[in-house]
Amino acid sequence: MESLEPLKKSIPIIINAFLANVVDHPKDKKEWKFGYDLDFYHGEATGWLEGQLVGLFSGLYSRQPSEGEMGQIRGLTFAFMPELRATLLETIPTIRKSTLKNTDGQITP
Repeated sequence: MESLEPLKKSIPIIINAFLANVVDHPKDKKEWKFGYDLDFYHGEATGWLEGQLVGLFSGLYSRQPSEGEMGQIRGLTFAFMPELRATLLETIPTIRKSTLKNTDGQITP
């Protein structure tokens, strides 16, 4: 298995790149019937982060990650979910803490 340390070090940069390009989704909200902005943006950002990590892995090691390495990449993504959630709450103006589904403020993976 290849080292995932370069991927881990890139996560803050990847998150900032996502946030620099995020747009509001009012049409999607109505069409897809999601009730909580944070859930939508969190899902979008998590998927984007994982895709970027897979692309970075492929670029670094000139191959696709194995099944085990994909599990590790998903683990990295999961480990950064609390930071990602906090960053989303701070930087996306359409997301409000009052829209959280859970009263304890946790995102259910």
